[in-house]
Amino acid sequence: MPEQAEKAVSMPELFYDLIYAYAIGRMTQAVATPTYGQIPWLNLLEFLMMFLVFWNLWSYQTVFANRFYTGKLVDNLFLFIDMFLVIYLSTALNIDFAATKVAFQLSTGILLISVGLQYLIANRTHPTPMNKPFMLVLFATGIVSALSIIPDDYRISFGIFLVATLAASFGPIFLIPLQRQVPTHFDHLTERYSLFTLLIFGEAVIAVADVLHHGLTVNYVGYFVVIVLMFISYIQVYESGIDRHRRTSGMAAIQLHYPMLVGNLLSFTFIRLWLEGELNAFWFLPAFGISFFLYVISLSAYLATYRKPGIDVGHKRLFYLLFSYGLFIVYGLTTVTMPLLFLLGLIAYLVANNLYLWQFVLHPNR
Repeated sequence: MPEQAEKAVSMPELFYDLIYAYAIGRMTQAVATPTYGQIPWLNLLEFLMMFLVFWNLWSYQTVFANRFYTGKLVDNLFLFIDMFLVIYLSTALNIDFAATKVAFQLSTGILLISVGLQYLIANRTHPTPMNKPFMLVLFATGIVSALSIIPDDYRISFGIFLVATLAASFGPIFLIPLQRQVPTHFDHLTERYSLFTLLIFGEAVIAVADVLHHGLTVNYVGYFVVIVLMFISYIQVYESGIDRHRRTSGMAAIQLHYPMLVGNLLSFTFIRLWLEGELNAFWFLPAFGISFFLYVISLSAYLATYRKPGIDVGHKRLFYLLFSYGLFIVYGLTTVTMPLLFLLGLIAYLVANNLYLWQFVLHPNR
């Protein structure tokens, strides 16, 4: 099949992404509040739920822009209205999820309906087999999300909202056959997701800057180096590993970036709170181990799914991934009460993995 013409990311799209990254940063700070040396698991589940909502909203708008955004007045008008709603949504967030019920659930419904209206408008000039099914999903989940504020019992209200959120998140998976008939501009899609990931890394760097007013320490230098090395691993995969000219629906890329960024955000948050003395070391280690592994395995799956020809992701590479991670966890068990040694081990692990990724996975024949 002939390759699609490349599509550039526009400035309004970048501005839109920046607003979402800001909102996600606020959400993470609001929910990740330690109590007696640990973050309650209910808070972490609320974080996953809130992030899934933001992820749905951002991804739906991104996929629409990928196929139909032209930069016309109506497109930008929708973008800026949605930006305002996202800012409003982010300012209403706090650790009491029930207190945000009306603002959070109503705004989510309006934003989903907004994207549905954009598909309705686009369908007049660019009818495709996927437009009407997407409109149905967006309008149905948007209306249900908005109406979920009606029940006074929060458990019922939240249950309805959760069902709508899960339907919005996983509904498009069942539409993959239709989406393949209208493939994405995959170069544009991967660029948007990579830039958004960059903004999330930027939020982590800002968090480092926020604590440096107490003084520069070796531990925080190590934390910054960890952020940089994790960013390098993502950039290596994006620049040298991903075939960005495929004809594909891009659904796997969308779904895999959710656990990847969840792992990214939680890993950075756990390290920062641990260094500040707010997390118990033996709660921190399993929590960080799970979130960090989520990032590593999601990034590996992203590479395996969309790899360029010649990329080596065979069983030997998977064995190395699991074995090296196991060694790091064993090392972490012995050093988790000594932050500097733990960070040095994590840095050594990331350096070794980045070198292995470059030499044996991305460039196996050099």
